[in-house]
Amino acid sequence: MATRSIASTSTAFAAVRADGSVVAWGNQNDGGRLPEEISGLKDVVQVSSTKSAFAARRANGMVAVWGNPGAGGSLPEAVAGLDDVVEVVGSDSAFAALRSNGTVVAWGNGDAGGYVPANVAAITDIAVGDRD
Repeated sequence: MATRSIASTSTAFAAVRADGSVVAWGNQNDGGRLPEEISGLKDVVQVSSTKSAFAARRANGMVAVWGNPGAGGSLPEAVAGLDDVVEVVGSDSAFAALRSNGTVVAWGNGDAGGYVPANVAAITDIAVGDRD
């Protein structure tokens, strides 16, 4: 089966298969083992990573994460309920997600970008670039 997307932490890999499921391997502490709630997904379109966690963007605009909670592997409630995420990127130990309304949310280690300052949170015209 073809692969849609692949990403790595410092010691693990995760890939999105053509059917929207995810496979992971490597160090279990760094996301190399899928939790049951992730392994059952069939609508993943993108996987991103930090040094020890993964984020899966789903076709419904929601995000699922796994791996080290201190590096973005745990979603705050405010992000867990979002259904309009169009892109997710990772830093060393935090994730940022672009929403369809042009705003950005982040989670993970605040010193690594996991906190969005008020002047950035107020921006509403961030756009996803052409990736072709």
